[in-house]
Order: sequence, then structure tokens, then C-alpha cells
Amino acid sequence: MIMKDIIINDTFQLSYPESFFVMSEEERAKLQMLEQGPGFCLSDPDNHRIVSVGWKKVGKLMYKFLKTKDIRNAMKTRVTGSMRAFQIRTEEAPQVFINGAETLGFGFSYHVQDVAMTGQSYVMKNGGYFYYFHFYGRTENREEGLQLFADMLSSIQLIKHER
Repeated sequence: MIMKDIIINDTFQLSYPESFFVMSEEERAKLQMLEQGPGFCLSDPDNHRIVSVGWKKVGKLMYKFLKTKDIRNAMKTRVTGSMRAFQIRTEEAPQVFINGAETLGFGFSYHVQDVAMTGQSYVMKNGGYFYYFHFYGRTENREEGLQLFADMLSSIQLIKHER
């Protein structure tokens, strides 16, 4: 499988299959994302998959005291609240380590226009930032899609950069 790379916040590099493309700002705006901010979305329209990555700089005190579990729980509350109309159900998600950092998440399923969908969301703390990773795909290809997302997350590596 041929892979492409993309840089996350001048800090990490993520590899993704060439079947994905980086969505434009106009395409991203149509997704009705919960929060706008720095990040990007990768789309694989032939396989009905989207991966979004975002990050948020937080104050030193908040960064120090908020635990990854707290951030994950707040994200889960926002996601389930906003998707209540789609009969969202949450589930456990495997623990993931990205470049050695603890990353916590949750899985979910929902329905859009009679299409069963599956997703996973993860959050990680690093260098004064919270990083958010989301996957959305059709339930009919659940195992393949979630494995692909896990592979993408495990591909993330810290890069050297100059500020």
C-alpha cells in the first residue's frame, strides 16, 4: 500500500493511504464539525471514510491539571450530545499510544439516512496542546476501517522542527 505523509501542528507526522485526500476548507465546512479550529480532514470517498485531526493550545495551568481521561470524557459528552438525533451509542475503544504518549478514546455507532456508521475518537496531550483524532466510516466495513485508523494512529511520529 502506498502511503502519504502529513504534518500535524509542526510536531508530528502521520502516514495515510493514498486512497485518502486532504479535504479543502470548503469541503471541511460542509461536515458540520463540532469545533472549528486548526486541523485537517482526510477523506476516502470510495470507501466512505473520513479521518479528522485537530489540536488546541491550552493554558499552562489547564494543561497541568487536566488529565487525558478528563478530556476524553468531555469530548465524549460533546459528541454524544450533538449526535443524539442519530441514535448514537458509545462503546469502549482500545487504548492507543501515539509516539509513546497515552491516548484515550471511545467508539461509537450511529445512523445517518438509514446508513449504519461506526466511529472512534481519541485525545492526547503533548507540549501544551490537546490533539484530537476522529474516524468515521460505514459499519459494513467496520473491522477494516478501524484497523486502518489504528494503523494511521500508530504511524504518528514526533518530528524535528525549528521554531
